[in-house]
Amino acid sequence: MRIVFINNEYQQPGGEEEEARNEIAMLAARGHEVQSILYSNREINSGWRRLRTAWRARYSRTSRARISRLLAAHRPNLVHVHNFFPLVTPSVYDACQEIGVPVVQTLHNYRIICPGALLKRGKAICEECVQASAYRAVSHRCYRGSWLGTLAVARMVQHHRVRRTWREKVGCFIALTEFAKGKFAEGGVPEGKIVVKPNFTSPDPGAGKGGGGFSLYVGRLSPEKGLDVLLQAWEKARQSGILKIVGSGPLAARLQSQRLPGVQYLGFKPKEAVIALMKEADFLILPSVWYEGLPMALIEAYSTGLPVVGSRIGALVSLIQDGRTGLLFRPNDPEDLVAKIYRLRSRPAELAAMREAARDEYLEKYTEQRNYDLLIAIYERVIADGGSQERS
Repeated sequence: MRIVFINNEYQQPGGEEEEARNEIAMLAARGHEVQSILYSNREINSGWRRLRTAWRARYSRTSRARISRLLAAHRPNLVHVHNFFPLVTPSVYDACQEIGVPVVQTLHNYRIICPGALLKRGKAICEECVQASAYRAVSHRCYRGSWLGTLAVARMVQHHRVRRTWREKVGCFIALTEFAKGKFAEGGVPEGKIVVKPNFTSPDPGAGKGGGGFSLYVGRLSPEKGLDVLLQAWEKARQSGILKIVGSGPLAARLQSQRLPGVQYLGFKPKEAVIALMKEADFLILPSVWYEGLPMALIEAYSTGLPVVGSRIGALVSLIQDGRTGLLFRPNDPEDLVAKIYRLRSRPAELAAMREAARDEYLEKYTEQRNYDLLIAIYERVIADGGSQERS
């Protein structure tokens, strides 16, 4: 099969880029011919380019023309889009239609139904734009606190909602979780066009033994990840051992300067170092206060047999089987998180059973082979359908 991947990479690459690279390597290793068309936000390096990008975010004829030329040269059987924002734009779908190539779109965040992409405003969950006009986000400056930036994104979301782009131009949407699938369906994406396929991690690192006497946080250091809740909990949990924090982001400088007792900030670490830490850790903590997509940290934790303590919110409610692969606590509640930490510290047998269950969860749902089988089934269905039918 000939497949073209199209992705608009962020200035600071993260989980979305990693997942796209994983899929490309997986397909190539199994004999498929894979090409990539990449855009990078590093190109937006001046005030003029930012203004131009904001204006073109709704639809870029320049991007459409470039992609049309490249697709005509590659002649793929299928195009798989990961991120189209802000440089690729939804014009990519028209480029594909021009030469009759079906499209699969992975939905890593909620951008097509929420200008802020996170279904969050300030510190609270917000679904105001899901079933209403995306322009409601403008007064709240939901995109990076910018009125102009939010207007540009809202203009894109509303234009393609009215134009029925999501219904008519895309053969299949890949949602990472059942929770996300439900939200996109509420936002007008035909439920029959949405297939759930989780991310994966490869190669299989094998189970760790734990016993390192520390808890672990791995992820972006930003407010929506619940770092404040985590640090408040650790101040209260004086006898809970060491907390090691891995990652980078806007809250990194604050972590470095606070130097809280029992908290070790390790900065960014490559995947191999993260896996090594996970094999030694007692459990991973995901204190998110927003609707997570599917954190790679959770999949990597399960691959090493590491239980996860997470917020009872959004997709995490189903991703973490409470009492089996980890524990859930009330979101934004550091005291409840402390209670869960103490529970695992005081029940080594239960923690050991969770380690086995977490590893089983990985083997059942998140291996490379399982992911390949799901992805190829999606591709084959979309190609057979011709890529544009709306399914009920």
